[in-house]
Amino acid sequence: MNSGDIARFLAWLRRYPFCVTCTLLAIASAVASWFLWQEVQSLEEDRNARATDGEYMLSTRVSAKTLREDLAYVRDYTHRIEDNLAVVDNIVDNKGYFYKIEKQAGVSLNDLQQLPSPPPDTDSLYRRIPFSLKLAGGYSQLASFLRAIETGPRLANITSFSMRRGALSNAPDAPPVPPLSLDLTVEFLGKP
Repeated sequence: MNSGDIARFLAWLRRYPFCVTCTLLAIASAVASWFLWQEVQSLEEDRNARATDGEYMLSTRVSAKTLREDLAYVRDYTHRIEDNLAVVDNIVDNKGYFYKIEKQAGVSLNDLQQLPSPPPDTDSLYRRIPFSLKLAGGYSQLASFLRAIETGPRLANITSFSMRRGALSNAPDAPPVPPLSLDLTVEFLGKP
């Protein structure tokens, strides 16, 4: 491009000022619309995110009563669990629990020992309290005793059991021997 071409181009621009102005406005409008289109996409993404948040908040607000009821139920249940936890040092209460079940089930509790409790884990909220029991009675009585331990208020885990037939005496004046004996190891969930 030489200086003559530039002079002719400038003359053309002076000759058609309306066309030049319209062309410049068209170019400026195209650039502005491209920037606005980019902004519209960004705003649309923000609006979709806010709409999703609003729908989530609306569903949470609708179910807030149910959530409060569920939370109250969980707190009540947790409170009941904590109230029924055994205490390692409270041997009288721990053994009394088994004696009470013995009376209800009609079995004979021949031996009851609270075994040494293993040290609790560092991150554990609870402690295991093991017991060793020797029982004698009929099948239905022993089953009733086991059922009472499993469904009782204390959280218990039966770790081992052994059931065998009781020894029969050949003496005619011997007292009747219960037909079954049960050796049982139970762990209570307790406070650390």
